[in-house]
Amino acid sequence: MTKLTVKKRIKKFSNKDGFAWGVNTTVEALKPDIEWQLNNHEGVFTLTKWEAPQPTSQELREEYIRQQTIAECIDYFRNNKIEALKILFKKNYSV
Repeated sequence: MTKLTVKKRIKKFSNKDGFAWGVNTTVEALKPDIEWQLNNHEGVFTLTKWEAPQPTSQELREEYIRQQTIAECIDYFRNNKIEALKILFKKNYSV
């Protein structure tokens, strides 16, 4: 399975509201260009239509966590620009 880079993930799953991630983007990142359908019944998600071998639960979990981490990093840098720069460059900045 070919995994998207972080940059490609952000580009593929961003819209006018920013980086969008979740169950749908997780499946799309793992198996792009196939037809699939996901149903939700009382919080239980089930793949009901699939054209290729399904990703394993572990693959889905890892991709979901990867996308969640990207989203959290984007939010952190957006909300803490100066502090993030201090951490990245380990310099003392006077603000």
